[in-house]
Amino acid sequence: MKAKKNQQPPKKSMGMRIFILVLAGILLLSFVIFPLINMF
Repeated sequence: MKAKKNQQPPKKSMGMRIFILVLAGILLLSFVIFPLINMF
């Protein structure tokens, strides 16, 4: 944990983090939207 704190994260890992966040957001939106569509 301490070793990671001293090292600066490369841009590649930051891009992956954003990519994962976007994927997670799309999955959450789909789980929220699909039941609403089924209701109508």
